[in-house]
Amino acid sequence: MIGKLYIPIKISLILSLVVFGFSCTSFDDDINIETQDYRYLSTENIKTPLKIVELIVDQTEFDIMYSDRTRETGVDAFLNVYISGNTLIEGQAIELELKCVNSSVFDMKPMSVKFKDAYHN
Repeated sequence: MIGKLYIPIKISLILSLVVFGFSCTSFDDDINIETQDYRYLSTENIKTPLKIVELIVDQTEFDIMYSDRTRETGVDAFLNVYISGNTLIEGQAIELELKCVNSSVFDMKPMSVKFKDAYHN
């Protein structure tokens, strides 16, 4: 029985080595990616199909909220959303909250956005 299993395993190992040995023999490192100069980027001129979310918040209030690890806290802020240079949401009043007291010791902290007024999209 062992001899019958050994032959298919041996054949599949040999085929795998042959395939992997010949599949990556060359690599074209002449990759040209067009990038935008970050120094001149703004929410209006960035070229991306992704939505851009801009949070406008008082830096001092944000720093106090960010450093307080004892409770979930929030600060007043404004939200703008752009896509392909077009404004989807502008100046929407929100409350920005630091969430999850237990995970707030990590560098990346979960946050939530609460709309102050009803928003109809």
